[in-house]
This record gives sequence, structure tokens and C-alpha cells, in this order.
Amino acid sequence: MGKSIMMKPVLTSALMAGLVLAAGHEAKAACNFQKIAELHVVVENNQILIPGILGGKPVKFLFDTAFPRSLLPRGAATRLEIPLSTVSEPVTIMTLSGLAARDDGSVAEVPQFTLDGMQTPIKDTIFHVFGSAETKNFGSPDVAALLGADFWSGYEVEVDLPHALINLFRTQDCGDSVLAYWSNSYNMADMRREGIYETLPVKLEGRELSAILDTGSRYSGLTDKAAAMLGIKRDGAVTLAVDDQTPGTQTPDLPSMTRIAHGLGLERQGPNVFTLGLQDMGAAEPLRDYWVARFKNITIDQETISPFSLRVVHLPHPPKGETGTLISATTPHYDVLLGVDFLQSHRVLIANSQGKFYFTYTGVPKFAKPS
Repeated sequence: MGKSIMMKPVLTSALMAGLVLAAGHEAKAACNFQKIAELHVVVENNQILIPGILGGKPVKFLFDTAFPRSLLPRGAATRLEIPLSTVSEPVTIMTLSGLAARDDGSVAEVPQFTLDGMQTPIKDTIFHVFGSAETKNFGSPDVAALLGADFWSGYEVEVDLPHALINLFRTQDCGDSVLAYWSNSYNMADMRREGIYETLPVKLEGRELSAILDTGSRYSGLTDKAAAMLGIKRDGAVTLAVDDQTPGTQTPDLPSMTRIAHGLGLERQGPNVFTLGLQDMGAAEPLRDYWVARFKNITIDQETISPFSLRVVHLPHPPKGETGTLISATTPHYDVLLGVDFLQSHRVLIANSQGKFYFTYTGVPKFAKPS
């Protein structure tokens, strides 16, 4: 079966950034859509990285719009000589090996850091600190920090990997004006808050599911919970080996980062639960491989790709609530994650002020090649 893609036409004239955009077919207040930064990025090992300076030393920042907080591994903070402050009582977190480790609720208050392409330094930023003294980076020695949604949500974020750019915009009086200025064809999906994540609707073989754009995951995937719900079984499926884990690194894909989110208390309800760990996750076997599920089609807005395959990924489940605690017993609120392979095939704009996600297929067949 061949692959196909459909797009809908733009309903308004899309002009260059910084100019006034018309809002729909009606005369409305002028929309000012101003580019304020053009960040230069590199893609290494399917990670989107931004060169910069942190602690006076050259580093690379991991671009991650899904994880709710910016992060600094404890070992990296030590290497960069960044002082830490303790802001809460200790919590128990899980390492990738499934072992429990204590975290003392530290943060790094960074007076300033720079990003390649940002004209002025970023001032007074808080990075949450995690891991042990041996946790030093996010995949390679110079990837010292993760910039999460707490940083990116203040901008309209355009990802243009064919030109090795992340463009940041600010809007004024734009309402629901079309912001996909680069093309006369675009797709658009509404983002909605699901737990600690922003999700968007997709259809997998006509079944409505929730997806998350995870710029920290190298590859797109389907959660094992969603696969079970769809009746997809592993029997006879293609399997892919998990990349070897280098000591001292934290894998930044969302399934791995879920454990850090629980350890930092980001999924918890209430201010008084700090010491309850993830005991039931400690017995879980480490992930050894992925398996690949094949589908007839996947549709996001009016873009349809057929046929289509997704890695099935295991998500660690949160602990069950205990009597006398306010801990949340909910599981992650998404079914599909769209990773860096999706961004290598699409030019996208995350319009945070509108709660909308614009995207256009670029013709680069990293995610899936339509015909």
C-alpha cells in the first residue's frame, strides 16, 4: 500500500514574521507576530541541541518542550561549579536501573546563561537538580542541561530543522490569527492540558487518541497501555534493541523522564507528600528492547500517512495512593508520542498563546514518507 498525505489550505494570507497578519476573512485587530530570537541548533544522535554557555563554560542544552521543568544533573552542576539550594524536604526517585535514590530537593539558581542566537543572556533561571553525583549529562558529555516547558512556554516556538533553527516569537493582539507564515498549506491541532503535559488529538486507524510532542525523545512511539487498548499484541512483531546506556548519562526519552517527574513530585497532588517513593517500580525489569506495531494509517488534523509503524514503549506506572496521602495514582495522560523523527519531517510552530500546534510536511522522510 502506498503512503499518502492530505493538507488543508491556509484560510488567511501568511506573511513574513514581524509583519501584520490578517486574522481570518474578517477585519479584526492587527496581529503583531514578532521574531525575537533565531537559535542555532544541531541534531546529534537524534537529539536537538542548542550550543550555549552555562556556568561560564561551553555546553549544549537539550531542547525538550514536553518535560515541564528545566533540569540539571547533579554531576553537571558540580562540574560547572554551579551552587545549589535546597527548597524542599527529600524525596525518593528511581534510577534507570530501577534502584531507589534519595534526592534532597535541590535547585540551581543560575544568574545567567546564553544560547547561540539569543542576543542577550537569559537571567535568573531555576534548574531543578536530580540524580546522584555520577549523573553528569543527557546522552553525551557536553549535553549538560535540559530546557523544559517552563522555559519554552513563554514563547511561540517554531522548529525548522532543515535550516537548523528554532525561532522564537512574541505575539500581540493575534487572537486566533493563522501563524503558520511559511506556507500556503498547513495543518493545525488544538493543544489541551492532560496532567502535566500538553496533548493534541490524533487518529490511529480511526481510533481517537491523545498525542504529545516530545522533542526530547529520539523516536516516536505508542505507549504499551494504548497498544493493549487497541488489541495490538507483541507476538511476531519486529523488535529493536535499546541503545546501550553509558554510565553517568540520563536518557531523555519521555518514558525514562517519567520517573524523574514522579521523583520531583510533578505528578503529585498536595504540598505535604515528599517522602513516598516508587516502590512498585523498583521491581520492574529494565527495558531491553522495543517492539514495532504496524498500522494502516495515522491522521493528525488532515495529514494522513498510510501505512504506518510505531515503536511500542513501556511507561513506568506511578504508585498506588496510600491511606493518609494525597499522592496522585493517575497514569500518564497520552497514548502517542511524536519525537525528533517527526520534527525532522515537519516544520512546526507551537503557538503557546493560542494553544495551537501548526505543522507542514517538509518532504524529508525521517518520520514517514507520503506519496
